[in-house]
Amino acid sequence: FQSLNKDSVYTSSSRPEVTGSWNVFDFGATQAGIKKSLYDFLYEQRNYNWTLQGTVKTVIASYYQFLGAQATLKSKEAALKDSSATLESVKELKEAGVDTLADLLQAQSNYSQSIMELEAAKGNVKITLGSLCVAVGIPATTEFEVMIPLHEPKKEITLAGLDELIKKAEKSRQ
Repeated sequence: FQSLNKDSVYTSSSRPEVTGSWNVFDFGATQAGIKKSLYDFLYEQRNYNWTLQGTVKTVIASYYQFLGAQATLKSKEAALKDSSATLESVKELKEAGVDTLADLLQAQSNYSQSIMELEAAKGNVKITLGSLCVAVGIPATTEFEVMIPLHEPKKEITLAGLDELIKKAEKSRQ
């Protein structure tokens, strides 16, 4: 390319050029990069598995806490029914002149305590349902019905059965 000016002439030229190099010895950098990528992958996979297991554990724990809270609610409802019946019978006995005022006050106190415990149990059911919702990944205010197990879980785990389960787990890892 040439440029003409009044006073001078400038000339420049360009030509194509290729540069190459060979890496004769990389001191293991390629293999190290491959191993690093593999270890990064394994780390992420285990981290994912760990997170998944933690989530499942949280959901299961929340579910059983909810079931426990529901069982407590049922027992508090039964206790309220019993204390109500006791209060009514003490009132009748007091009117008949058989019971004392102290017995009536004690029955009223037990009835009031049962009401308070029932309300606390209702609150606990709502709290554990909210915890279950959050563990599942939905808003805590979501209303839904939780399915109750159809049969009672086995109450006894023998040590022999536990050893058998551990051996199965060890075999599956090999």
